Amino acid sequence: MKTKESILIVGSGITALVSALKAVEQDMAVTILSKSPCTRTAAVDQVFQSSTHDGSFNRYITSTEGHPYLDLDGYVTQMYPDIATDFEKTIAQGGMLALPLEEFSPQTQCFLQKRKALNQSIRNNPQDWLAYERLFIEYVAENVYSMKLWYEQLAQFLDEKPELAQELSLSIGIHRFYDEKSLFESARKTLSGQGMIKASFYNDEAVNHPEFAAYRSGIEKQSFIKGGALIMHGLAFNIKAVVGFLLEKLEKAGVRFLLGPDHEVTTIRYDSSHQVEGVITRDGKVHEAKYFLFHGGAYMQSGLLPGDFAHPPVCGMKGFWAHITGKTAEKIIRGMGLSPKACKIHGGKMPITVDGQEYVSQVADLNVQPVILTKPNGETEYIVCIGSGYLFVGTYPFEGDADVPKYSAQSRERINAIRKAEKLAIAGFWEVVRRVYDLDVSFEACLARSHPDVKILEKGCIRSWSVDDRELRLVQKTRQGGVMLVHGGGNTGSTTKSIFESVVAMNFINQLDATHSVSELAKLYENVRRSLRTQAAGLNSESWVTLEETLRSARDQVSELSIPHC
Repeated sequence: MKTKESILIVGSGITALVSALKAVEQDMAVTILSKSPCTRTAAVDQVFQSSTHDGSFNRYITSTEGHPYLDLDGYVTQMYPDIATDFEKTIAQGGMLALPLEEFSPQTQCFLQKRKALNQSIRNNPQDWLAYERLFIEYVAENVYSMKLWYEQLAQFLDEKPELAQELSLSIGIHRFYDEKSLFESARKTLSGQGMIKASFYNDEAVNHPEFAAYRSGIEKQSFIKGGALIMHGLAFNIKAVVGFLLEKLEKAGVRFLLGPDHEVTTIRYDSSHQVEGVITRDGKVHEAKYFLFHGGAYMQSGLLPGDFAHPPVCGMKGFWAHITGKTAEKIIRGMGLSPKACKIHGGKMPITVDGQEYVSQVADLNVQPVILTKPNGETEYIVCIGSGYLFVGTYPFEGDADVPKYSAQSRERINAIRKAEKLAIAGFWEVVRRVYDLDVSFEACLARSHPDVKILEKGCIRSWSVDDRELRLVQKTRQGGVMLVHGGGNTGSTTKSIFESVVAMNFINQLDATHSVSELAKLYENVRRSLRTQAAGLNSESWVTLEETLRSARDQVSELSIPHC
């Protein structure tokens, strides 16, 4: 009997789980190592140190879900006009920093200074601008191909387990709203070029569209969404349902799970030829494999990786969540028409008042998903799940965050300052929610939990953010004739790209040769990635219609279960 090739995957978020699935499909012996505990046995308030598990339900699959955020003239500066200075100012000053620059660690200060220098270089050097324009195009192409893979993968999941549709709250198609006409026009131009738009409406047209009835009162009374609205190709789904399905499927396939703080990777062990022998976890154990995949995201320890990667190549950006439930949620979701869609809401900065003082909010960038669940007793539960917020919290273990456990306790004064920053981030996005849905619920009432249908979640989730907006790329040979691959960790959008990263990894492993040098392996990796990326060019509006019809058919096969569809 042939021995299966071994692969060890570090991480337990969506990218790690999809990579494990692809490895199982290649008949590999898979082990997952993660410092995050098991989601099914952890306490409700557990901090998992994983954006997949610490976040709420909604995740989006779109063509611009992750992209460069450097000061790149065009789409980025239209959508985020202050993006360069936002990394220089605290949130109280209208920026993104949880703390003043001087209160961050030297590593984080170095990260921010490098980013500032890159922005200056892009503005002053046409060659640098062109390089990042190409990077933006690459991001979009990889996102687009990822969309195709997700349409196909979800259809396969639903064919295998039709009742998954009861939990998935699948939105086939995305609505986008824009508070400013310039944002709307810029987005429409960019997304039209990608073939992503089904229909577009100026605000006077949107206010009377039947699919936008939930927003009509907010548009008319609050003068929000003054730019327009788009109906786009794309997906949104309940990530908790997908994770639960994957865990069950991987366990049945014999995947070995080593989860919890004792299984945090603290050291990569090399032999005399600088080939990877194995990894050492916090409990002192050595784990060997032919292949290693690292999907640590923002939560990777400083000094774990070699050479230029020894200092943290990524920092953390924290987002926050709110749930609208009960009759309020039911009214909103029923106002979204017969086929409620997830939506993204984009707007400029606006004045907000917190604790009696005026501030300038962050740029509005809300993700809203109607979640429709069937309870065991047959009743339908409605949740409007809303995520937003860009709060820069520094390098792991995030000196600008008060939730992730630190090896040295934060001072009470610093924790209070961080909590105030979080309060400002949440206040900014709640003001947009209040206006959009015309809700008579103040921010103070949300924090006090005095409204039965509104809840601000106590936990946020931290997404990775690279200094130069490029994803990590590290390829090293292993003693057993395989490779260690560290990739991903780009700017948000990790769910969209998770399936792309996983397919890239498996295709790369299938093509590599033990005689390849490290430099040859690095070139092979880029060629594999490029070959998938170029396939995005062959996708057009007809392709998306076909993919949508296939996925909708897979979802609707369970119509006899009377599942409310999104």
